[in-house]
Amino acid sequence: MVNSSTHQAGSSKVLVPKADFYTSDESLLILVEMAGVSKDDVQVTLEKGRLLVESQDSTGGGSLRRRAFRIPEDYDTAKTAATVERGVVRLHIPKRPEAKTVRIPVNAA
Repeated sequence: MVNSSTHQAGSSKVLVPKADFYTSDESLLILVEMAGVSKDDVQVTLEKGRLLVESQDSTGGGSLRRRAFRIPEDYDTAKTAATVERGVVRLHIPKRPEAKTVRIPVNAA
């Protein structure tokens, strides 16, 4: 996982959660560690190739967890799927068909 960190923004803390990235010829998978969150606590937004994942602390501590990612143009961000399970936000972004690896057969001459 990419390490987490903490920043002060005015009177509240902004926590930057850990994230893992996995790529294949088909898609990009991003796992963001946000312990204790439910699907109702998390907001995922996408604007101009920037994916933002955030959650406000519902316990009254006032901290905000936020992580932003720049998504390469090879990925079809309109088809991004987000799920939450056991405190991990899972973002699945498929590759555009034209960006996928194509195998070219080699024939004998």
